[in-house]
Amino acid sequence: MSEPVIKLSGVRKSYRINADDGSNKRLFRKRETEEFVVFDNVNLEVQEGEVLGIIGRNGAGKSTFLKIISEIIEPDCGTVEIKGKIASILELSMGFHNDLTGKENIILRSELYGIPRKVALERLDEIVEYSDLGKFIDNPVRTYSSGMKARMAFSVMIFVDADIFLVDEALSTGDAAFATKASEHLKNLVRNGKTVLMTSHNIRTIRSSCNRAIWLSDKTIFM
Repeated sequence: MSEPVIKLSGVRKSYRINADDGSNKRLFRKRETEEFVVFDNVNLEVQEGEVLGIIGRNGAGKSTFLKIISEIIEPDCGTVEIKGKIASILELSMGFHNDLTGKENIILRSELYGIPRKVALERLDEIVEYSDLGKFIDNPVRTYSSGMKARMAFSVMIFVDADIFLVDEALSTGDAAFATKASEHLKNLVRNGKTVLMTSHNIRTIRSSCNRAIWLSDKTIFM
């Protein structure tokens, strides 16, 4: 078997949260915190060409898991090894400027992916067409629904020359027709040797799009 493109070994992530006992005494003392463990001692390997689904309840750590892989946040301990360039949609608000138009945001988001402005401008019409946003592409992004933002974000991401694609719930917020088109595009990327990790609350989406899935629960993962 070839070397994995993603390898997590003994990964742990926790946060400090306020420890509120509901007492008025907290007004007169230093604020206390307690540790909230998202997951602990996680081990995982993902091979080139896999589509890995990540399932779990709200708050289980799905988004945190992808942020660690994309190196947006660091684990408390353990190692994360990545082979290849990553493109991701992790938060729909990330990389968007609400007062700019859809077209202007496409250029902005492309540059955040490291795409030169000249290349982004050359791809603009193709990205706009793929997004199915029509005349709304010239409106400020603050007028967009979450589904419209997801379509625009996904349309930019798929034109990035990356090896690993991380998609956090983006296909759950758009319309059904676009979600189907996006799912087929991800499958085509995989046929060309790309690797995809995606989260979704929709089990049907995971079953139809992924060849393997993990369940995040009780601070660990289940295969």
